[in-house]
Amino acid sequence: MIETMVNDRAMEYEAHKLGMEVSDQDVADYLRQNFPGLFQDGKFVGKDAYAGMLGQQGVTIDEFEADLKRTMLIGKLREVAIEGSVVTPAEVEKEYRRKNDQVQLQYVKVTQDKFKKEAEPSAEEMQQYFKTNAARYQDPETKKPGGAGRRWRQD
Repeated sequence: MIETMVNDRAMEYEAHKLGMEVSDQDVADYLRQNFPGLFQDGKFVGKDAYAGMLGQQGVTIDEFEADLKRTMLIGKLREVAIEGSVVTPAEVEKEYRRKNDQVQLQYVKVTQDKFKKEAEPSAEEMQQYFKTNAARYQDPETKKPGGAGRRWRQD
C-alpha cells in the first residue's frame, strides 16, 4: 500500500514536471458524469449536500477533490505513456526470445570428406583397441538348463 502511494506521488510529480494539470472544470465534468445524484435537473445540489455525501465516507471536499485531481493527473500521464509507446512485432519477438530462450546454439556444417581419413582407423589401431578393451567382448560362461556345455550369446 505504501509502495502504491509512493508511486502515485512520483507519477503526480512527473506529470506536473511535464506541465500537465487537472483544472477545476475537469473535476466538475468528472463529477457530473460519475455522480449524477449531485446534479438534479442539471443543477448542482449545493456545497452542503456535496459535503454531507462525502462526510458519510469520512472525507472532506478538499481531500476528495485533491485525491480526485491526483488520480485524474496520473490517468493523463498513463495515457500519454501508452499512446507514446509503439512496439513493433519484431521488438515483441526479440523481447520474448530474450526472456524465454534458454540456450544459444551455434553450429558449423562440416562435410564428411574433410575428416574421413581421420575417422577410418588403421588395422593396427583396431587391433590395439581390441587388446585394450578385450574384457568388453567376452561373455560369461553359462550352462544350459538340462544339459552341459557352453552357451554363447548371439548379439
